[in-house]
Amino acid sequence: MKSVIFTITFIFALSIANAQIAEIKQVGNYAKIYNEKGHFTGKSVYISNNSALVGYNNKFIVVKTGNYLKIYNEKGTYTGHSIYLPTGAYVKNVGSTTILIKQGHYVKYYDFEGKFTGRSTYDNNSN
Repeated sequence: MKSVIFTITFIFALSIANAQIAEIKQVGNYAKIYNEKGHFTGKSVYISNNSALVGYNNKFIVVKTGNYLKIYNEKGTYTGHSIYLPTGAYVKNVGSTTILIKQGHYVKYYDFEGKFTGRSTYDNNSN
């Protein structure tokens, strides 16, 4: 009986640990996190009036606050990582491994620890 309870507890713990973001819905000042089954996880990120949700993937949520992009995890917790966003620059995409930031004629690639990867591509498009 103890092994059955332990097994069920272990499986439940693994399912929580591997929870992924399937969708984000902004309701008022909150970005609510939903799982792959479309259920609200009970986790959310507060979006203040001077902030905006700019993108997410299955593990991270990116919020612009002032000139900074703040990175949150799938639990809605701020990771402590941010990226400075110069005037005129904007987030072009939040991918599975990188955040793409359009700055001038270049798209720069950043990881989810807020570090520039050293990779950039020329992009002459105005958007």
